Amino acid sequence: MNRFAWDLRYAPPGGDAAGDSEFTRPAQGPQVIPGAYQVRLTAGGRSYTQPLTVMLDPRSTATPADLSKQLELSLACMREMARAADSMREVRALRRQLAGKKITALDAEAASLLGGGGGRGGRGGGGGNSLSSLSSQLGTALAVAQSADRTPPEAAYTVFGLATRELIFQLTAWKALQAKAAALLK
Repeated sequence: MNRFAWDLRYAPPGGDAAGDSEFTRPAQGPQVIPGAYQVRLTAGGRSYTQPLTVMLDPRSTATPADLSKQLELSLACMREMARAADSMREVRALRRQLAGKKITALDAEAASLLGGGGGRGGRGGGGGNSLSSLSSQLGTALAVAQSADRTPPEAAYTVFGLATRELIFQLTAWKALQAKAAALLK
């Protein structure tokens, strides 16, 4: 007999690069909202489907609109965290290409974009604007949004908005760095 347990959450955002470090747990995906779902098992070339109904905790006073806003912000946080995680993987791959090529200025720019383990952040330094830091900020907004059955507090929207705007700036810097690297690595 086999058993599968679903934690009623979406898949975690961005894989292992999204907010995961030796000091923190990886971010969890948001909880699904109450509604009708289908569970599908595929084994031995056959597929089996079973309906599943997720119900609101009877102690909760949240309205469907509250839960919808919560899920909307949570999914937006996940999308941005995934973008940051994808870019961090690409930056790490570039840094591996640069290893031993004595292009230290380019590698320093890449390290700055990554932040985290000792790297400095983009504008203003301090790691506050690095991809790693921005992913962490988005993870915080996701955690706050998911902390209770309610419309997320304004602070979660503010953190999300600021981190998203800075992420756009960092992704633009990353595209410029990719162009420089392509020219130098020909």
